[in-house]
Amino acid sequence: MRISPWAGLLLLGNTVLSHAVHDKAPRALATITPCPAAPVSFAPPPITVTSQYQEVSTCEAKTACLKRRCTTQYSYHTYDYVSTIIPGPDSPITVTRTDQSVLISHSSTTITSTALVTKVRFGHRFTATATAYTTQVKEWSALYKDIGPLALPGYEGSGLCQSCKGPHGEKRQQLEVIECVSHPKGPTVCRGGVEDWIYIPAPTSTSKATAVCSSKAVAPSAGTFIFAFPQHAPPAVIHVPARTVTYTVGGPHPGVATTTLTETVTTLPGRDWTAFVTRSFVRPTTFDFTVTVTKTIFYTVPPWVAPWPT
Repeated sequence: MRISPWAGLLLLGNTVLSHAVHDKAPRALATITPCPAAPVSFAPPPITVTSQYQEVSTCEAKTACLKRRCTTQYSYHTYDYVSTIIPGPDSPITVTRTDQSVLISHSSTTITSTALVTKVRFGHRFTATATAYTTQVKEWSALYKDIGPLALPGYEGSGLCQSCKGPHGEKRQQLEVIECVSHPKGPTVCRGGVEDWIYIPAPTSTSKATAVCSSKAVAPSAGTFIFAFPQHAPPAVIHVPARTVTYTVGGPHPGVATTTLTETVTTLPGRDWTAFVTRSFVRPTTFDFTVTVTKTIFYTVPPWVAPWPT
């Protein structure tokens, strides 16, 4: 596919290097007041946070009264501080503690059902169609420290997860799930559970993408020029081999289960990529080029989702 010139142009000549000045003292990320509700006379001093995952303290105040005399006790516990922004299903999510619950995904589905009903009007019977709508809302979440590379697209995880790798090298992600079903003439029924996403390593599927890139223009000065040509690879068909999966079963009878998955064929959506062409010139000049750029695109098999316990 031939691309029109000037798809993108980056000038790399006359680069200016800047040197950062580092202080000897670590930079403060935040200041935590462990117990703001406690009297100043015995409240612990503020904690200066200088690194991610630094252990800090917080407190919970509990007041008890007996015969009109009240006392307040402060119970302290520690947690690992973190300050980061990660991608979310709708917008970026700010995380400030490793045990913070993070929304991974959500869905809402409306199920339409119809039935024939008999009605009587003015002494006459007739048949009508009744329509009912059922709404199913589902949310997946996990603690920040338990987020691995499978949870959020484009995010490699917190790096703290201890259970995101299976005994045979497979990637896995365990999520807390809440599912609520709303009926038109009944109460909303919710249930919670644990869902396992499992990625079993399979032979890598690749495809070759090519682009014919051309440009004709004038380089205004000496330097190195990079031309960027946006491309779009078509959908890819992946053959997923048969494999055996071992997963954890929750619910009232927890345990370990094994299942065999049959060979399947999956179609993945097209993918954007960019073809780059680099040219260097020692003086201002007119250039004209046409080159073919080839790129290998790697595809991975989507994770398998373990069924909910029944």
